[in-house]
Amino acid sequence: MIRWLGDRLARIAASLRRGRVDAEVSEEFRFHLDQATERYIRRGLPPAEARRRALDDFGALPEHRERAADEQRHRRLEAVFDDVRFGTRALRSSPRFAATLGLTIALAIGANSAIFSVIDGVLLKPLPLPDPDRLAFVGWDHGGGRVIHAVSPFQLHFIGERAGTIEAIGTYRTRSWSRGERDAPETVRAAAVSHGLLGAVGVPVRLGRAFAEEEYRSGDDVVMVSDAYWRARLGGDPEVIGRTLRFEGESRTVVGVLDPRFQIPGQGEPAEVLAPLAIEPNRQDGQNLNALIRARAGVSRSAVQAELERLSQRFRVENPDLVDGGDPTAPPRFVLATFQDVFVGDLRTTLWILFGAIGFVTLIGCANAANLLIARGLARERELAVRTALGAGRGRILQQLVIESLLVSLAAGAVGLLLARVGIDALLALAPGALPREGEIALDGRVLGFTAALSVAVGVLFGAINALAGTKRGLLATLGRTGRGGSERRRGRETLIVAQVAIALVLVVSAALLVQSFARLRAVDPGFDPEGVVAIRLGRLPSTIRGEKLVALERRVVEALGRRPGMVAAAAAANFPFERGLNFPISIAGRDEVGEGAVEWRTVSPGYFETLSVPLLRGRTFAATDDPRAPRVAIVSAAFAERYWPGEDPIGKRIEIGRWRGEWMRPAFEGGEEVIGVVADVREIGLASPARRTVYTPRAQWSDGLDWPRFLARGPADPSLVAELGAVLGAIDDRIPPPSLETMPAILSASIATERFRTALISSFALAALLLTAVGVYGVVAALVGQRTREIGIRMALGAPAATVLRLVVGRGLGLVAVGCVLGGVGAIGLTRLLRGMLFGVGPDDPVAHVGALGILMAVAALATWLPARRATRVNPVETLGAE
Repeated sequence: MIRWLGDRLARIAASLRRGRVDAEVSEEFRFHLDQATERYIRRGLPPAEARRRALDDFGALPEHRERAADEQRHRRLEAVFDDVRFGTRALRSSPRFAATLGLTIALAIGANSAIFSVIDGVLLKPLPLPDPDRLAFVGWDHGGGRVIHAVSPFQLHFIGERAGTIEAIGTYRTRSWSRGERDAPETVRAAAVSHGLLGAVGVPVRLGRAFAEEEYRSGDDVVMVSDAYWRARLGGDPEVIGRTLRFEGESRTVVGVLDPRFQIPGQGEPAEVLAPLAIEPNRQDGQNLNALIRARAGVSRSAVQAELERLSQRFRVENPDLVDGGDPTAPPRFVLATFQDVFVGDLRTTLWILFGAIGFVTLIGCANAANLLIARGLARERELAVRTALGAGRGRILQQLVIESLLVSLAAGAVGLLLARVGIDALLALAPGALPREGEIALDGRVLGFTAALSVAVGVLFGAINALAGTKRGLLATLGRTGRGGSERRRGRETLIVAQVAIALVLVVSAALLVQSFARLRAVDPGFDPEGVVAIRLGRLPSTIRGEKLVALERRVVEALGRRPGMVAAAAAANFPFERGLNFPISIAGRDEVGEGAVEWRTVSPGYFETLSVPLLRGRTFAATDDPRAPRVAIVSAAFAERYWPGEDPIGKRIEIGRWRGEWMRPAFEGGEEVIGVVADVREIGLASPARRTVYTPRAQWSDGLDWPRFLARGPADPSLVAELGAVLGAIDDRIPPPSLETMPAILSASIATERFRTALISSFALAALLLTAVGVYGVVAALVGQRTREIGIRMALGAPAATVLRLVVGRGLGLVAVGCVLGGVGAIGLTRLLRGMLFGVGPDDPVAHVGALGILMAVAALATWLPARRATRVNPVETLGAE
């Protein structure tokens, strides 16, 4: 085996230096011939006779020389080199054809490579952590298709205490800290991590140690820093362990430096500082924690899920008050989730749909390219027939044509990579926000391999098409024919047109469904009036502004907004609509058996509902008198009132936020709240999500746990507002950065950015498919007219009117289109079901979309058919018959 491999490698090497090998063989034969001549001369023969005798001894010297060279060279490889040289000359002789074909293939390969690079970076690449196949997240399936990829502290502790297949489980909360002096604070990306998170990530500490178990419980002022932060901000100090740093005005001791590979999946930019996060095992303050797990070595994902199923049954038995709703046949349960499930979500399906759509457009473009090759094959029939007559086998001709196509496709692949770079930038610019793992989207080795494989596949396919188009006819028929293509070629081109039409119809139907769905989504009433509302975000506030100071800041900003001309109302809130808020457990006072593990809870200031024009259905809204000294109050949504007091007046009823199983989660929650009003439902999470049961409380009565505020104002979005509010904030604390302005319509628009993204791209692909199909139909019908010019001339000479000729040509073209529409309609019925999860207010079988798409495609195809048909009616029968 080793000798055989060595011989093959030696032959390949000899083929690569063919000229030198031929020269060496010739020199060796010349040497032996001279030696034989010398021997005859020494025997007394004249030099001429001696030379003749030596040549006779060697026999057919050229054949011996060629045979000796063959022994050293790889003839098949040399044949490939010959075909490369011949193919290069052939393409140079037809630059227009080569450029058209190459550009068509380059666009197809570039588009596919761009989409693939995004899919690979976001979906396919494993997480850059040890044994990524052992990593997963745990979520909670409420039943009925409602899955939350997060758990509560109680659920996290429940799993961690009982799951034997899980090596580690932990969670985290991202934060933003300040470090440095008052005049030049440094913002640091921080994360508080629970016990078990470092074990789940699976990356050891580089220097020092990890947090001790008691530090997670006591919340000691210790931190670990990332390798990048240690090098860039702390100078790579090897004595950093034990050094004290001040974050948020508090001193914290560095106990460890993280390994450079450390990252928390889904966090975005890696955390620079870690702090311990204490998780109270009995807290049920909503499902807000991402639970990362690492399975034990050798334990499969299915085994972990099977154990979670058993734990789910136990959880339902032990905690019936935390299990509500859902399908009785599919009870609530713990589920495993991948990184893509948690952080990519619906965008994953969108990316795969886009990949399939661009693949369809590529097929249509390749069909046009195949028609070009068939036309070229017809033009080269005589050339290939002559080569066959001279002894070239069909396999040899196929090899030459495949290599010629490979030259085009590989060059197109190189150009396609350049186009892919532009395509990636365009996709990222159009994408709805930053994509998960966006930094890993690149033209790396995986994408280069995909592009190379695609280029080779296209080259081989087109080479085969070219060979079939040029060699299918018999040798005598080809050499003896007068110059027109046969019916086989016409059927091949017509088959491609049918396929183009079918694929285009699937894309156009998909685009019609998404456009209709998006239009209905835009028409949804969010429950408030966004027009004329300005949304104001504050930058990072100093850690000293908390509690009553934060309430005072909010009051001064709201008053400043109210004094501006044209402002109708203004308010502060924890979150804008379409942003996730807090969800907390709730109980109904006096009805311990009635409660819920998590409801939407939003803190707002007086004027909030007036600013957003949310209708008040009963009672009153918040007033300035609802301050910390007044009894705590709440306003509930209509869905909340209907859930807990159906047919009753909720005004005066009491609810208890943060009370679970008869116990208050924190002392600040004790006492409960009186319901003073009911407002209309607001789609707080998104237009496509139903309104949730929501509780609103005054921010002034919850000053101890307030988040950074956001502000809303109904009035003109004057740019001078930034400067005015900046002055107000600067008077409070000069470290507060200027605010930023948005409009509520812009926020609403951003909330449906994913739907807009996929609708725009699929519609663009559908338009491209329509144009490419129209070009293909036009080309085939024009070729048909060219082939039947004599027949058309005879018909017109015999008195056929132009309308008859028009019907003949248009009928042939539209007949092909009709067949394609039938096949495409069947395909659309099946494939558009993949869009079901993306549609809102419309089903995949919507007749309006299907019929409308069919009408658009038929109209475009009719125009593409009519143009060459109209030219056919202008054929001059006298000139046509005279030319014959």
